[in-house]
Amino acid sequence: MTTLATESDVAVAVLAAVNASLATLATSRTAYSVDKLPSVRPSEYVEVGVTRRFGGQQRVGGAWIGTVAWRATFRYVSQSSMTNARLMRERVRAALEFVELDGVDSTPWQFETAEDIGPDDGWFSGLDSYTTTT
Repeated sequence: MTTLATESDVAVAVLAAVNASLATLATSRTAYSVDKLPSVRPSEYVEVGVTRRFGGQQRVGGAWIGTVAWRATFRYVSQSSMTNARLMRERVRAALEFVELDGVDSTPWQFETAEDIGPDDGWFSGLDSYTTTT
């Protein structure tokens, strides 16, 4: 029986890749799992969520067949500017798009959808989502 990647496996791989990419910026930023956001929010950061999506595995005769599909969402948050939020978006894109991440056997990540970066309650934010299957 094949061992399938878990939500935690995928989240760990995504966070590692995104944080490595964000660390290359002149001023390093951090990506956090939504449940691990600091109580005092940094002035710039990325919120990451990983969920299972439609189109996953099937069970036939007691055995799992097919794949598990995953969606990762990224909210880019900046207190100072849309430009900085866009910069974080570009780093996430560079880390994920068309890439197979270390630690999880998957298809290359594909861009799915985005919300514009814009004003958000005195801050700036925008949202992207990417998908893969394991």
